[in-house]
Amino acid sequence: MSRRVLVDTNIFLDNLLNRKSSYVPIGEFAFQFFKRTLECEFFVVMCIESFNELKSVLKISEGEMWVEVLSSLKDKNKIEIVKPSLEQKSKASRLSKEKGVSYVDALLFVIAKDNNLLLVTRDNHFFCRVECDRAFVQT
Repeated sequence: MSRRVLVDTNIFLDNLLNRKSSYVPIGEFAFQFFKRTLECEFFVVMCIESFNELKSVLKISEGEMWVEVLSSLKDKNKIEIVKPSLEQKSKASRLSKEKGVSYVDALLFVIAKDNNLLLVTRDNHFFCRVECDRAFVQT
């Protein structure tokens, strides 16, 4: 069975834009993550807010998102888009203010924790600002 993972927007962008940092080919790491997903190691969960954030950054429509960005995951039934509950949004809003992180990042944290999902991200604040009993993976 595939491990269910909540994927942050930055991982999608790393893959799509083949981004690089000083010494690390982060685009290649993201590519390998999605390759492993398509090989059934992972099942991607994406928050609707991340979906909309990615759509906005790429300046594309919802239809284009499904065709240009998510088609390989959709074709293999390896993606689910989730909508947070009002309670999750409320928790995320409080956490965002308390920890000084973006609302979307706080929301990802809450959704991951509530659904026992592994959060795949490169955001450093998940490692040094947010305290929880869940393990977070940096790709």
